[in-house]
Amino acid sequence: MDSDRISLVYPTEKPEGSQLKNRVTAIFGKTDLLSDTAAYQKGEYFAVLEKDQTISEETAEKLYEQASAANADILLFNSLRKRKHSENHDPVPGYSLPDALKEKEVFSADECIDRIFQTDDGMACTKLIRTEFFRKLNITECDDAEILAKVSLCSAKRIAVSKDCFVSCGYQEKRKDTDLKALYDLLNGRGLYEKAKKSWLSLVSDECVNMIRNADDPDELIHTDEKIQDILSYIHADELVPEAFLNKKEYARFRSFPYMIDTRRKYLLRKEKRAVSYRSDEDRNIKVSVIIPVYNTEKYLCQCLDSIANQTLKEIEIICVNDGSTDASLQILEEYAKKDSRFSVYSEINKGQSSARNLGLSHAAGRYIYFMDSDDILDLNCLTTVFEEASKRDLDVIYFDGSSFSEDGVANEMSEKYSRYYTREHTYEGTYRGCDLFAEMYHNGEYRVSPCLQLIRRKLLAEKDIWFVPGIIHEDNIFSFEVILQADKAAYTHASLFSRRVRASSTMTASRTYKNVIGYFVCYLEMQKFLDSINIDDDVRDEAAMCNFRILHNARNDYKAITPEERYAYEAFGEHDRIQFRLHVQESIQGSEYVTDLRNKIKQLEKKAADEKAAREKAAREKAAREKAENASITGKIARKVKKMF
Repeated sequence: MDSDRISLVYPTEKPEGSQLKNRVTAIFGKTDLLSDTAAYQKGEYFAVLEKDQTISEETAEKLYEQASAANADILLFNSLRKRKHSENHDPVPGYSLPDALKEKEVFSADECIDRIFQTDDGMACTKLIRTEFFRKLNITECDDAEILAKVSLCSAKRIAVSKDCFVSCGYQEKRKDTDLKALYDLLNGRGLYEKAKKSWLSLVSDECVNMIRNADDPDELIHTDEKIQDILSYIHADELVPEAFLNKKEYARFRSFPYMIDTRRKYLLRKEKRAVSYRSDEDRNIKVSVIIPVYNTEKYLCQCLDSIANQTLKEIEIICVNDGSTDASLQILEEYAKKDSRFSVYSEINKGQSSARNLGLSHAAGRYIYFMDSDDILDLNCLTTVFEEASKRDLDVIYFDGSSFSEDGVANEMSEKYSRYYTREHTYEGTYRGCDLFAEMYHNGEYRVSPCLQLIRRKLLAEKDIWFVPGIIHEDNIFSFEVILQADKAAYTHASLFSRRVRASSTMTASRTYKNVIGYFVCYLEMQKFLDSINIDDDVRDEAAMCNFRILHNARNDYKAITPEERYAYEAFGEHDRIQFRLHVQESIQGSEYVTDLRNKIKQLEKKAADEKAAREKAAREKAAREKAENASITGKIARKVKKMF
């Protein structure tokens, strides 16, 4: 192979371990080399690589032969990506062709212009570009290698692909964001934007979703949201219509960014390390800790607080958590705290009911815990009744009934449903293991997850480390599931002691949204994980599995009911959860081939995670062995010196 056939351009610096000889020209330097054609005109073709990207001389020769044989302006090829914590590499396709082009040896950009930016993987290193073709483009406005590669691809008359050549790439935690503004300006300046608009809008959608997924903390997510708004600001509003996109799904995905941002924020809240813990001490003088999360319920709050403050059981503490209310709720709470020393008030930014309850749990010191919702009413004898019963029988949890009353504006059908929902017909006499009581209640259709219908021993929650899952609604499902299945002693009293206010704007009565879908889906995952971790009788496990399937069924039904835009909110999840969502929720509206593909992807992810764990453990063992050998060597030297001294 002659030395003037391929130039490998490294805009930064020479990679470690480069084995290139005279037959392939390698050029190292600053990024302005890309707009200086003299830097790479030695080669008939060139590729642009980063420091951790390498092409062997044999691969370079094969790439040249394939590009030359096709007389290609651009040759697309594949990559080998290094795994995290491992020296192994995974093959990754460098291109994705429409079916109509898969059998063609050479095609033009115009033949796939509506998908041109989705045709390749977006990396500059997986393209071999003809030097003369690129020189004629005369691009001097930009030095970003990926942008230059995209514009070149848009302009190419002859594009070919290589199926058996690979560039080797280092491990990449996050993919670099594309400079969309620079690409937009270049396309406009060269008259390419109008014909590539559909692909451009899909690229914007892909890049924005990628930025959302890459945001690893709330502050970064705020910055990401600002970047997305900036990107959208230079796209004309009249372009953001369904007709401008490839199809309705692409349009819906583009319109889903607000839902993805919100979902990502709550996903991060769920993944972050819990900042609260249970108190190690218990105040025996406090029989019950009542925890009340409060968010914008000024209209109903006094009625709720009065029903707690006037309980016949006086040895209680009342922990109120203001969850970022914007109405007068906080002022009302503070007034009650001034008048009654049993009240304590904590405030945090709005994180949702789960986080508020968790904060309350971290401050609770009573023997038992009771959760109250700030728009409901508790019978004045409730805490006396259930505490005395729980204490007498040494219970971990006791359940009771309730009733409901509806405000104006609630549909008659909804009012009728809730009028019967909180009352059980069976009596469940005696003391049960929690799992047995669950199985019997669920079998009878009378298992209820509301924490407002149960009094729980604080010690059970602390020892089993039971908390509410933050960042979701329907969080009662997993919390109550973990409580009842782990309670050694559980009972039920056939008394109606709680009044639920049914109002049009509540979680249970409002129209279904992506929040309902996400909430049910997360509960399904967490409940399944919990079920897999405990030992229970087979008949109980069967009932629990049915209960969890009902949660999944709710997620599927709500997914079908929400808007097309909201259906893409799940894309803000991490990769494993995204695939799980597609498999378990979307499978109800997809074909069997789709499901099989997702299951295979999950297996690949699990194998990859296992390989990375094994690699980390191996590295740790090798490090420990080296340190042990070094310590032994040092100890030996010291011993020999001491021996010589004496």
